[in-house]
Amino acid sequence: MWITLPPHGHGFGRSHITMFPPRPPSVRVSPHVIRHGTATALLRIETQMDFEGRQAHRLARKQIQLSLLDTRPTRGITLATSRGGSRTAATLGGSMTQQPPSDIFTRRVCLQLDGMDDVTVRRDVVYGPPAGRLSMDVYYPPDQTEDGRWPAVIIVAGYPGTREPRPTTLTYKEIGWTVSMCQLIAVSGMVAIAYTNNDPVADLQRLFDHVHECAGSLRIDPSRVGVIAVSGNVPTALTTIMQDAGRTPACAVFGCGCLLDLDGATDVADAARQFGFANPGVGRTVADLRRDVPLLITRAGRDQFPAMNASIDRFIRQGLIENLPMTFVNHAEGPHAFDLFDDSRTSRDILRQTLRFLQQHLTAERSDTSVAHD
Repeated sequence: MWITLPPHGHGFGRSHITMFPPRPPSVRVSPHVIRHGTATALLRIETQMDFEGRQAHRLARKQIQLSLLDTRPTRGITLATSRGGSRTAATLGGSMTQQPPSDIFTRRVCLQLDGMDDVTVRRDVVYGPPAGRLSMDVYYPPDQTEDGRWPAVIIVAGYPGTREPRPTTLTYKEIGWTVSMCQLIAVSGMVAIAYTNNDPVADLQRLFDHVHECAGSLRIDPSRVGVIAVSGNVPTALTTIMQDAGRTPACAVFGCGCLLDLDGATDVADAARQFGFANPGVGRTVADLRRDVPLLITRAGRDQFPAMNASIDRFIRQGLIENLPMTFVNHAEGPHAFDLFDDSRTSRDILRQTLRFLQQHLTAERSDTSVAHD
């Protein structure tokens, strides 16, 4: 039998329990959740077996690893048991409303570079109309530039900041992934911008306008601005590389995200309804994209959300037909959000490759050795 824990953010966790004797004709299992945290759950498993007329009772404690990827409260623990060789399922322990949700919002990316914690940050810089109460945090590299202006990377927020219920009191610019990604970008020689929003698409355009109009005071070169977006934030970022976009980035990074619904598919639209992110690309195709914006697309080979890879795979096929300037990286063993939840050499190398891609397309001169390997 096995215990299957439904997604905790973006993924599924599975823990195998070996039983002896194998495949008993009748097993009754009573699991009790003793405690659970963001990383593991401790279950007390009471097992009664009837094997060839002999009764056996077993009490065991099982520490199981959780997949740290879902904060939604409606997920239970599903136990698959063996009865005479067949499987039956029961939901146990009720909802996971007591699961502490903080980990997914405070967890940082798995790459650490020297000096990233020491970059300068201008917090809560106002942009857009005053009534919107919109602000951004601007992360600056530790060095100085010759002309006083930096290339910049905008971390795109594709969920409306006004959505209710809010999964956390933190804004998107305050969560651990965003902060640590901004620090990595800044220590790599580029300004990083994270921001709040109300309307994802309209406010991204307002932010672009503000960066261009206030480039001098922000010390940013408006001709060298890129975007990066992950997961459900990607559809909003895609609007910036459409042929009819008002402002266009110099390059774009799309990480493990929903792209476009192509060939009659509805994966992205279905996921947007389920998870609440903006999907402004409805009805758009690869033919609507600009041909002069270099793209880096990363894929998690073991992504737990079908919409992600379904849309990525179609996009890559169509992008090759249209000969888009794409770089594609597949983390074959990576789960969704592997930069948070898979602390491996491969995950760290992909983060480094992301930084090098941004440097290549945004900085005037940068060597490939500027982001060292471990």
